[in-house]
Amino acid sequence: MKGDGPMIEVSGLTVKRGDAIAISDATFAIDKGEYVGIVGPNGGGKTTLVLSLLGLLPRESGSIRIMGKDIDAFDQWEKVGYVSQFAINFDPNFPLTVRELVGLGRVN
Repeated sequence: MKGDGPMIEVSGLTVKRGDAIAISDATFAIDKGEYVGIVGPNGGGKTTLVLSLLGLLPRESGSIRIMGKDIDAFDQWEKVGYVSQFAINFDPNFPLTVRELVGLGRVN
């Protein structure tokens, strides 16, 4: 909806992995209803960016706002979905098929 502000807003984000700067001064906003793809070469910072947006990697500087709240104060994580790229995190006892899982996100 217009006027609600961005769903995700990043300003001046810098993130280090070890001693290396993986993301430097990134600024962008994602509005409700937008589809966004993150593309780039291996080692280009895609996973670092997503982990930072989830609050799983600390930022060196800058700000991240989710649904209008600073990430440090954000408390509606049940509204955020993330699927890891690592098969090692797969739970073989998960009780849904892929078709059923994808169907949960559909609007009838």
